[in-house]
Amino acid sequence: MNKLPDKLAAEIWIYYTIIVGDPQKLRPSIAPYKPKVADETLKQAFLDAFCAEYENFANLMDDKRSGLDRHKIAAITMVCFSRLDGLFEKQPDIKKAKCYPQQEIAIHVGIAYMLDQLNYLLRKHVAKIPKYDMPRAFSCRIPYAEIMARELYLATEQKLLNSIELANRLFLLEYITILNHNLKPDIFEVLKQH
Repeated sequence: MNKLPDKLAAEIWIYYTIIVGDPQKLRPSIAPYKPKVADETLKQAFLDAFCAEYENFANLMDDKRSGLDRHKIAAITMVCFSRLDGLFEKQPDIKKAKCYPQQEIAIHVGIAYMLDQLNYLLRKHVAKIPKYDMPRAFSCRIPYAEIMARELYLATEQKLLNSIELANRLFLLEYITILNHNLKPDIFEVLKQH
């Protein structure tokens, strides 16, 4: 049995507790719903869902010996948090809230993990990248993370959530960020050789 998904799930749960434990890390519209932090049942539900999703994703990969990359792990994280029941003490009414608190948390946790992993890879070569460069919508002023949250919510509700597609979107988000920081994407090939 592969212990890597268990270890990753526990690590990602720590990201979740840090993000929801600090009100400054969340939009004010999420705070009234009171995300649960110290709930062992919720934690176990996440760990189980993450491990199952990880194994499903890993079985689709050509190289079964290596672990999944940061984009895939972030996508799995977002999918699992988006589907998780009981994340809040007060369940959001999406129509009244006009935001998607559960999906916003899912995105924050996944991106925080992905950014830390990116900075770890680049640590000897470039200065720390403080955040991902999110695209800006052409026709509205809604931040891209909120657009992603809405799409994640709709995909969850319609049972069309696809972690492979989401991983590809996260890869492109990272690609944009790398280019915006004047790095060549082939830096990762150089890093693999060292």
